Amino acid sequence: ETGNFKPQFLTTPNLIEASQTIEEWENDVSKDDETENEILCRVLDSKKTKTAKKLALELRKYFEKSTCTESRSEKPTVSQYFVTSIFERCIKEKELWSSETGRLILKTRVLPQRCFPQFFSLALESNDIDLLKDCLFNLNGISESTLVDCLKFILRCNDEVFPTCENTEIWKETNSPCSLSRARYLSLVLSHSINDAFLQTNLRKLHFEETMLFMKFLLCVIKWWSITLQDLLQLEGSVHTLSYTQVLDWAALTLNAHFTQLILIPEAQTLLVNLHKVIAEQITTHEQLDQLDGPLRHFKKHEPLPKNDRISAYSMENIEL
Repeated sequence: ETGNFKPQFLTTPNLIEASQTIEEWENDVSKDDETENEILCRVLDSKKTKTAKKLALELRKYFEKSTCTESRSEKPTVSQYFVTSIFERCIKEKELWSSETGRLILKTRVLPQRCFPQFFSLALESNDIDLLKDCLFNLNGISESTLVDCLKFILRCNDEVFPTCENTEIWKETNSPCSLSRARYLSLVLSHSINDAFLQTNLRKLHFEETMLFMKFLLCVIKWWSITLQDLLQLEGSVHTLSYTQVLDWAALTLNAHFTQLILIPEAQTLLVNLHKVIAEQITTHEQLDQLDGPLRHFKKHEPLPKNDRISAYSMENIEL
């Protein structure tokens, strides 16, 4: 049982306009609902949409007609029931699935969260990195299990799958085990909201080789973190920005999930030593920078420093960084 129950109206009724009467508004709502119901019956009819190309064509034609021209996002005004029904047919008849159908569904912005895992699964099964990017761009509230599945896919797939991206001098300097293009997709996954407990449990799905590659990537990002690197790791058009805190969270949770394995295998011990060294250095630097916090706050607010009789008019202090 899918739980996809037909509502009283397929479409979401538009607000009544000032110039409309109640009767006119009701007629418009009924007309829109009848139109969507008619289109839905057509696209669900196996005789009328036998192929993936035909299904995508019917959807595109209807979505173009139903797109709200006044909206900046230009998303089609279709119901969640309509979108879910189409998607569930694609799940049952996978030969009807195509990247275009997936993008058309994403464009509606009404795909329910319960469909996210299967939607991502179809994108990953078809090695469709562009559709995966669109999913991560447009869907919020992605489960930790799905995020880890995306992480596994990005870690194990060949470099040829990713768009061509020339490694910059900044990225070459990090000596990262990943290409810049792969690193940007990893960063996109890491930039989504997570629940620590759920993520740590799902991170155990990573194989040792995947864990090592991922931890080496995180080590490089932690070591070379800067605003410049943050901008470099962001895919063009993405509203998700990876933060340093998120990098540390993923590193800590991955260590917790694979701690015993990483401790016992000699290959991982060098990685752990290097990670400890980098973190220790950054903690020391942070403690020294923390001494500047008070004076800089006063400077930012254009306030004088607190008066101290023990300090003469001329004073010199050194801060080691």
